[in-house]
Amino acid sequence: KRRIKQGGGNVLSLAPGHPARVFAPGTAIGLAVSRSLGDFALAPHVSCEPDVTEHRLGPRDFFAVWASDGVWEYISNTEAIKTVVNEMVRAGGPNKVDLDAAARVLCGRARELWHAKTGGAYQDDITCVIAQFHALPAKLQELKRRKK
Repeated sequence: KRRIKQGGGNVLSLAPGHPARVFAPGTAIGLAVSRSLGDFALAPHVSCEPDVTEHRLGPRDFFAVWASDGVWEYISNTEAIKTVVNEMVRAGGPNKVDLDAAARVLCGRARELWHAKTGGAYQDDITCVIAQFHALPAKLQELKRRKK
């Protein structure tokens, strides 16, 4: 936020509960991310320069979700995690995980939410990739199966 404001851009939410967006001065063009490839209309406020963080994977790092802003507009981190875990459990466990199916379910949910929120008038790009690092714990799988 500081980088964008120092460069003359604005960061504001259009409505309560909506994510903050980056706006170039004097424009109505807003983007819900501060890093992007190809959004030249918002340069230099939105940058293609990555913000890199290193994280050593531990035994509790089961998977990661990389998704476009069209997914994160209406889906929280918590909802994304629940969706992926439920799909992994539904697929039958650690040896039968279909990460493509989990990504399709997550993207499908994002499309449903865009349609509900905009009446089908608009939908941002929706892209998702999921990588699994460790199998889900057997206890979690069993607990999820029992809830169904």
